[in-house]
Amino acid sequence: NDKSDKVTSRSSAASNAWVIHGQHTKTGKPILSSDPHLDNQIPGVWLQTNIMIPDNYIHGVSFGGIPGVLIGKTKYISWGMTTFYGDTTDIYREEISKDNTTYLHDGKWLPLEAFEEEIRVKGSNEIIKHTVYATHHGPLLDVYLPKAFEHTFYKSSKHRYSLAWAGYDKEDVLESYLALLRSKTMTDIFKFCKNFVVPSQSAVFATTEGDIAFLVTGRAPLRKHQRQGAIVKDGTLSENDWQGFIPFEEMPHVINPTKGYIIASNNKVATDNIKNRVSLNQWTTPRGQRINELITGLLKDGGKVDTKDMMKVQLDVVDAWARDFSPVMLELVLNHKDDYPEFRRNQNISRIASFMKGWEGSYDKELSQPTIQAYWERNFGLLSFNSFEWDDAERSRLLKNILYDHFFFRSIRDFKKGEGLTAQWCLNYHNLDKKNNCIYNLILSLVQTHDYLVERFGPNFEDWQYKKVHNMVYSHIPFSDTPLKVIYHREIPTGGNARTINVARGVYNEDE
Repeated sequence: NDKSDKVTSRSSAASNAWVIHGQHTKTGKPILSSDPHLDNQIPGVWLQTNIMIPDNYIHGVSFGGIPGVLIGKTKYISWGMTTFYGDTTDIYREEISKDNTTYLHDGKWLPLEAFEEEIRVKGSNEIIKHTVYATHHGPLLDVYLPKAFEHTFYKSSKHRYSLAWAGYDKEDVLESYLALLRSKTMTDIFKFCKNFVVPSQSAVFATTEGDIAFLVTGRAPLRKHQRQGAIVKDGTLSENDWQGFIPFEEMPHVINPTKGYIIASNNKVATDNIKNRVSLNQWTTPRGQRINELITGLLKDGGKVDTKDMMKVQLDVVDAWARDFSPVMLELVLNHKDDYPEFRRNQNISRIASFMKGWEGSYDKELSQPTIQAYWERNFGLLSFNSFEWDDAERSRLLKNILYDHFFFRSIRDFKKGEGLTAQWCLNYHNLDKKNNCIYNLILSLVQTHDYLVERFGPNFEDWQYKKVHNMVYSHIPFSDTPLKVIYHREIPTGGNARTINVARGVYNEDE
C-alpha cells in the first residue's frame, strides 16, 4: 500500500480529571487525578515546575513561558483541568457595502471599525502593517483566512464572516490566576476563579480542609437562541446578538457532591435544561463513562481507594463504546449477510464473528480484536459520504472529528432498531442496487477488514495483534521534518485509542 493510505485515529484533544472525597480514600484525604492529553512531541510540551514561596510551594506542570503552574498543587489546594468545550464563539454572516466601508444591521448601514496591526519580522527591521476590519461582533475573517472559506457554502460577493469571541474583553486574567495559586480554602478558589475570562475549562479542586469541587472557568455568552450556538448566524439582525454573559454564579459548579467524586473528561456536565443551557451543545464521552464505571466499582460495598488505584484507572485501555456496540455490529452482520448473495457463503464472516465474541473492549496492544474493530470502523467510514460533493480531504477531516464517533455509534443503535438502514450518506458505487445500503456497507467493511489483515499478517487471527498496526507517534520539533528524522523521530507500538482513558491518538501502520 502507498504511504498515503496511512490513517490517524481521532485527532481531537482528550483530557481526563477527577477527584474523590476523603470519605472514600484509605488516608481520609481527597485524591485528585489530572491527565491532560495534548499531542505527543519531543521535547515534551509539559514541563515539571516547582516554585517555592514563603509559607507555600507550587508543584505541577506548565508550558514554557507561562509564569506559574497550570495543573498541580500547593500547600493548601490541588487542581486539575480539562477543556470544557463551551460554546464561546459565534460566526456571523455579515452583509458588507460595495465599497467595503459599512455593514448592515437592523436595516441601518454602520461603519466598519478599522485598526492597524504591526507585525515585526524576526531577523529583520521590517514592520508589516496590516489593517483589520471588524463589525460589533468581531473581526472579519474571510479576507484573512481565505482557504477556510473556499467552500461554495461560504462564497458570496456581498457577504463576509465575522467572529465573536468571549475573550475579546481584556481582564486581568494573570492576576486572577496568581491569586488562585495563593488560595487556601474553597471560598478563595471560587472568589478568584470568578474573574477568569479565558480559557473555558472544567476544573476540579481539592483542599487540605477536605473539600472537593467542580467549576467552569471562563466567560460564556448568553444567547437569545442558545440552541443555535453551533450554526452560522445572520449578522444583520440584532436578535442574533449576544445578550451579555452568563454570571459566574450561574455557571455549572458543585461542592462536595453526595456521591463523593467528580469526573471531568470533556464530557457533558449537565442536562440541556440547566439554567442558561450552557451545556446544550456538549456531548458525552466514552472516557467519562469508563472512569465512572471504574470508580463506582472501586467504591462498591464501602471500598476505599489510594493513589495506586488511580494510576491503574489512568492506564485503562478499555473502549466502552466499542465494547458496547461491537456485539451489536456483529449481530447485524450475521442477521443480514444472507440478504446478499455475495456474502451468503462467506465463511470468514462467521469465523471473525466467533473470534470477536466475548471481547470486552480492551485495546491491549497484545490482542487482535482491537485491530479488527479499528479497521472495521475505518473501512465503514471510507464507504460513507461518497455521494456528497466532498473531496478526500474533507471526508478525512469528517471521519477524524470527535463528533463522528457519536454519529457512527448512534447509527448502529438505529440500525439495531430497524431504523435508517438505507440512507443517502451510505450510498456508494458498491451498493447502488442493494437494499439497506448502510447494512451492506457494514458487512462489506468487515469483509474488507478480514481480507486486508489476511493479506498483511496471514489467516491466523492471533497474528493480528494491535501492536503491529498502532503506533504512538512522538514527533521531534523540528527534526522530524528534516533528514535527521531517522535519529530523532519516535514511533512506539502501543495500546489504547482516542476513546480510552489512556488516550492513544496514534497512527495505524500500513505497508510501506
